[in-house]
Amino acid sequence: MTTAHTKRAIRQRAQPRVPVETFCTAIGDEPDTHAIAVDLSPRGLRIQRPVSGRMPRTVQLELEIPGIDELLWAVGEVRYDRLVSRTSMPARGLSDLARMCGIRILAAASYHRRLLREYVIDTVRALDDPHGAAPARLAHP
Repeated sequence: MTTAHTKRAIRQRAQPRVPVETFCTAIGDEPDTHAIAVDLSPRGLRIQRPVSGRMPRTVQLELEIPGIDELLWAVGEVRYDRLVSRTSMPARGLSDLARMCGIRILAAASYHRRLLREYVIDTVRALDDPHGAAPARLAHP
């Protein structure tokens, strides 16, 4: 359920950002880092991952866009990498800390950029719908 605060925060940004929970892999200098993308925008994403070392400055991303049966591949620049409290996730014997990373997309296929942009725009429209309709799923050409 999306709160009024979340809707207001989405509209205040230069680029819309929508909340998600989807699988993401960041590939850099270290072994692959598996994470959960917690929000998406047409130009980047924020991921939450287990506590470990800092991410390299540039990573290759493999991302599942919700509702689309295709992986998005991109190269991204890590803008920040912070240790945060795991308030939104149950501990289940895990540490109460996680790493939150903001990643700006530097390069991706134009097709994947379009899929991401359309997903974000459709989701923002659905959040603004007073009836709370789910975003329309994108059709592949």
